[in-house]
Amino acid sequence: GSIQLDGDKIIPTITGEAWVMAEGTILVDERDPFANGI
Repeated sequence: GSIQLDGDKIIPTITGEAWVMAEGTILVDERDPFANGI
């Protein structure tokens, strides 16, 4: 990987390969006040 600086921003570039190893289902309780994080 590499980065480029753009003012106060860092722009990353990531290279390589990846494979999907699994699929899943996320179950979210609609009553959970933190279902989408804090």
